[in-house]
Amino acid sequence: YRSWNTSRCAFLNHRAMIPSVRSNANPDNCQGIYLVANPVKCKMFDQHSFRKEKCKSCGLSWVEHKDCIPESLVVEFFAARQIKIESKGRIEGVVQAEREKKRSKPRITEENSWLFEKSKQGELVESDSEEESCFKMVTQEEIISAPRPVVDQQLKVTNLIDFSECDLPHHETPAPEIPSQTPCKPATTLHDLSSQDEWLHEIHHLRQMLRDADAEKSIQISMARDEVAITIEELNRQIKEKDSRLESARQEIVALKAQMSKTVVTDSPGRGDCTRWTAQEVNACSKVGQDLAGFRLSSSYCSDSSVDRRCLSHGGDLDHAVSPSGGAQSMGRHAALALKEAIREMHEVRINAEMQFAWISKRIRTTEGRMRDAKLSKSIAA
Repeated sequence: YRSWNTSRCAFLNHRAMIPSVRSNANPDNCQGIYLVANPVKCKMFDQHSFRKEKCKSCGLSWVEHKDCIPESLVVEFFAARQIKIESKGRIEGVVQAEREKKRSKPRITEENSWLFEKSKQGELVESDSEEESCFKMVTQEEIISAPRPVVDQQLKVTNLIDFSECDLPHHETPAPEIPSQTPCKPATTLHDLSSQDEWLHEIHHLRQMLRDADAEKSIQISMARDEVAITIEELNRQIKEKDSRLESARQEIVALKAQMSKTVVTDSPGRGDCTRWTAQEVNACSKVGQDLAGFRLSSSYCSDSSVDRRCLSHGGDLDHAVSPSGGAQSMGRHAALALKEAIREMHEVRINAEMQFAWISKRIRTTEGRMRDAKLSKSIAA
């Protein structure tokens, strides 16, 4: 709103509708005053208490209240504006005159020129009221021609403090000798005490490091023991699982043997070879079960190539023996494959257990070696 009012007043001033600063209008007849209609439709100019030229209702100037402002107020405001313009012009004239006066003054003023100017008559007139001992003005020539005071070059320094009195008499009194039967020991100096403290501190630090190392090694040993126990439990669980599977395979082979015996007896008397090979497989399974109880497998049954060779040979024999009967042949093959799978799984369990036991033994040996080294260093430090 203020920006709009400012731009509107500037437009009106450009159109010469408001008297300019240098207007020569007469306040008696108010010639040269151009009022403008109020843009906000203010009905009556209500003079503000503090800002006399503003309306209390709309906040605009008295110039923008055409046909709604008394003529007496217009004359009063115009006269005040003229007085303000004239006073401002007078002030500007005075300031300009002072500036011109300052510019015209010389750099060296008359008050300071007396020191460098020469006296016309050769001497200055002194005041009658002043004495010789009082303050008086002198020129530069008098300062140069005045005799300089003679200063005594011999300086004497007087010492007001007798430092010899501050010195106390120093009498060395010999210490009384105490007879002693023990041999004399060298006196302990401050340096020896400090070195002993450093050694004690170092010994205490080394002992603390050894205690920390012992605690760390004990923690590592306990962790290794826990891992060994967990591994043993896992291996026992796997062995029990394999035992159960082997037992089930053994029972299945026994059942197959009984069924094949019945089939051979009922079908043909020439099936004795099949019964013989089935009996051999059952004996092999029982032997594997006996080896499993002691966790030792023979080399002939631990080798995958030997197992495959035996199973293939048994399968070939079974094929020749049970070729007349398809049911007996399929049962024999199934039994041979089950036996081969059981032996292979037992071999894998054994190899895995041996590798884990070797790793645990190596770790225990390493920990024991570190413990021995720590004890040896502790004994050396002690």
